[in-house]
Amino acid sequence: MYLHKRLLHRLAVSLEMCKEEGFQAGIAELGRTLRRILFQKSEYVVVANELSDQLPLTDPEPGLVIRQLTTLDEIGQLNQIVNPVDMARFYEMFDRGSIVFAAFQSGYVVGCCWISDEADWSVNRVQPPLRSGDACVHDLFVSPSYRSQGIGRVLVSHRLRYLCEHGYKRAIGAVRKGNVPAFKINKKTGYIHIGEMSHRRILFWDWFSYNVPDG
Repeated sequence: MYLHKRLLHRLAVSLEMCKEEGFQAGIAELGRTLRRILFQKSEYVVVANELSDQLPLTDPEPGLVIRQLTTLDEIGQLNQIVNPVDMARFYEMFDRGSIVFAAFQSGYVVGCCWISDEADWSVNRVQPPLRSGDACVHDLFVSPSYRSQGIGRVLVSHRLRYLCEHGYKRAIGAVRKGNVPAFKINKKTGYIHIGEMSHRRILFWDWFSYNVPDG
């Protein structure tokens, strides 16, 4: 269902671009959307952080506040930084018990990150396999105008501190190959490369493959 909504959203974006940026820009976006519908191939690096009291954690700069969102009204504030399709997914993740932290600058939401303690591919399609004591970390996002200010690293550090304090043994996630900023943040916050995974989709059918050790 999430995939269908996202594709419909992309089609709507294409039509809007036709109106705002001209027919050629809209057709180009429509072509990219159709390619996503027909076939998609993505490769990921699986990273993990063996949680301990010696984690290299980063405290927020003055003016930046990180806090957990605990009500539906608070989750609704994330619509300032993500599209309506992701908002629908975020509401569903929250309903299923996932945890979210948001970064606030001068009272405005500027970033967020999520934690799930079980694999649920219906709302978070790219998850590595989990073992007992694992938490899946995902959906780290910082608003474009606030990037390169260390906010992502602070969010990751806050998330790791929460996991340590609540008895988790390992944080594990999947990072798309080529996502250089994410790899930089992971390296600075103690994550290591433990495996790889891939995702293939033809129309609405998905295939996942994993190369992740059990131990």
